[in-house]
Amino acid sequence: MRVSRHNGRAGSHGAYNPKHNDREFDLDKAEEIKKELTKNNLYWDCITRKVVRHDERTEETPSFTEVEKGFYDLVYKDCVEGQNARNTAARHKERNRTTDDLRESTKT
Repeated sequence: MRVSRHNGRAGSHGAYNPKHNDREFDLDKAEEIKKELTKNNLYWDCITRKVVRHDERTEETPSFTEVEKGFYDLVYKDCVEGQNARNTAARHKERNRTTDDLRESTKT
């Protein structure tokens, strides 16, 4: 499960990038995006459960990537640590992963 909405594709740069929808890029180069409407975009942070308008974002507002990392740590950390303990007990430390490995994998 990915935290950000996407169509399920992985590109040449790996798994889907959560920054795809944050509009923190040069909007003048994106012809299909109406720059004047971007200020109306709403961003919901599933960790803090806060909604922020695009033009109200500050330096303290977490990025899409930070929110996604937080979600994976919150939901999958115990599972990953349990699997890593089983891998270590079975003498297969090379199979141990982190929540970032899980988040960045094109297979998960």
